[in-house]
Amino acid sequence: MKDIRIIEIRTDVGGGNPGAREGPEAIETAARQVGSRIFQIYKAEVITYEGDRSYESNGTPHAKHITDLYGVFEQVFSTIKKRIEEECMPIVFSGDHSSGGAIISGIKAALKDEEIGVIWIDAHADLHSPYTTPSGNIHGMPLAIALAEDNLEKQINIPKDKTVELWDKLKSIGNVMPKILHKNLVYIGVRDMEEQESYLIKKNNIRSFPVEEIRQKGIKAVVNEVLEVLSDCSRIFVSFDVDSLDPTISHGTGTPVPDGITIDEASELLRRLCMDEKLCCLEFTEVNPSMDKDHDMAGIALQLVEVCMNELTKQ
Repeated sequence: MKDIRIIEIRTDVGGGNPGAREGPEAIETAARQVGSRIFQIYKAEVITYEGDRSYESNGTPHAKHITDLYGVFEQVFSTIKKRIEEECMPIVFSGDHSSGGAIISGIKAALKDEEIGVIWIDAHADLHSPYTTPSGNIHGMPLAIALAEDNLEKQINIPKDKTVELWDKLKSIGNVMPKILHKNLVYIGVRDMEEQESYLIKKNNIRSFPVEEIRQKGIKAVVNEVLEVLSDCSRIFVSFDVDSLDPTISHGTGTPVPDGITIDEASELLRRLCMDEKLCCLEFTEVNPSMDKDHDMAGIALQLVEVCMNELTKQ
């Protein structure tokens, strides 16, 4: 049985909408309400951001709140690094998806000589940098951090010196850069991206499985193909953004996109990925209770977590 450790990242400093910082706690509350013992069996480590969250640019409009994010990033990085070095399996509940960059950095710092694979289940590609972002929200940049990718060929912004300095520090944390290779990144469910991101995906032949391909081939075949793409990797990180689900299901998230996957598809996808021995870390992110008009997003996320836990505890 894997030594599972739950880590809650209760921040939304990298996102565009307030409220996602409450997502991890909402999942924990949902577990208590339905009698799930996950948070009793596995006590959560909690990482918080104590600052007064402002939604202004904070002097860095092309990487909003990057000063605060760097502090959070360091905490997440060191926690994940330590748990991977202890040969634990971190199950991460994060507020916004900027955390993914810190998680990948921590994994790589613990496993410097190994190739790390990343499976990004999301409606968005999250490949922007301060040089290309249309919004300045860093939850759209975690994979660019991991890939050390500025994408200057498609530059539209001129970031301030402070932004560039901190951006370079984010990319180089752990003294390894890049953390992952383009060939070791796979997308599932991505359907909303800007031209700058599409350019990088095409340029670097990053494999992406859109929803229609998942339905055409079936979950089993897609998972087999994903794992074949990542066959050179010794460890794999899976990050699941709830906006990968269709908006008819995923009511409580900041950036919903039509034509997403169903709960059944997500359950089977995650179950099969959790069967793979290379899996070393799993993240659930972007549950936003303040945007959850039906008050069921945390419960839906919990259903998917239970599927993963059931599979992981068999091993």
